[in-house]
Amino acid sequence: MYPINIEKLFSFWFDMEYGRGKVKSGKMVRRFIAKDGREFTLRIVQEGELNRVRKLFTDIYREGDSAQWGRMAEKRRLYPSLFVGCFDNRKLVGAVVGWPEPKILAVHGIAVLEDYRRKGIGTALLESFDNAAEREGFDNFVLGAQWEAVPFYTSYGLSCFANAQIKPESIPWERIQTLRSKYKIIASIVFGPSPPSELVQRLARELKVSVGTVKSDFESVSIQISPTEISKEALKTLREDLNAYSTQFCFKKRL
Repeated sequence: MYPINIEKLFSFWFDMEYGRGKVKSGKMVRRFIAKDGREFTLRIVQEGELNRVRKLFTDIYREGDSAQWGRMAEKRRLYPSLFVGCFDNRKLVGAVVGWPEPKILAVHGIAVLEDYRRKGIGTALLESFDNAAEREGFDNFVLGAQWEAVPFYTSYGLSCFANAQIKPESIPWERIQTLRSKYKIIASIVFGPSPPSELVQRLARELKVSVGTVKSDFESVSIQISPTEISKEALKTLREDLNAYSTQFCFKKRL
């Protein structure tokens, strides 16, 4: 992927509707009228504001400064249109950031301060990201969701899938046929410094799905499932059935 031409981003105009909320288009910034009538500014996050974005996410999600945030400055230089902030005057009240991973465009975070939620800001941010992504040539994106955010992404119209992360040595091979009957498995990915071809081939053979590989500094197998039920109980059952160390509902524009 070539670096983003920022002039392309500034040249497009768009109009969004969120119930009573609207975005008024402009070349450099967009004024967002929230559901309560207040006006906010949607615009690209500047490089000097990245620490504010990082603090916003760590304050909301109580997570440390992970490796992905360490790459944020580099990714912002390459993909500025995918870093969008919402501002109340000069105060950063929400942001969405993302960048391409080896296989697909990933949304690495979307957050809104608690006092500014339920005003349409989250929808405006995601819509801005969606529009920018399309104009930069990405026809799909993926994101993971904390349980509390699942209704938001569902209402936005994204397609939901369940993702189970399994240690290679914990794959329940003896129950694969039973699990294939119980779950609609749609894809699998093998992560590792050098994903073993025999594991990839066996997964493809046993699961009857496409199996991709992603180089990483950890070893794991991701199995993605089209859920029949979106609930905490469904995630718990999936974790137990697949011997997974992590399960999560994720979303794409389309599966």
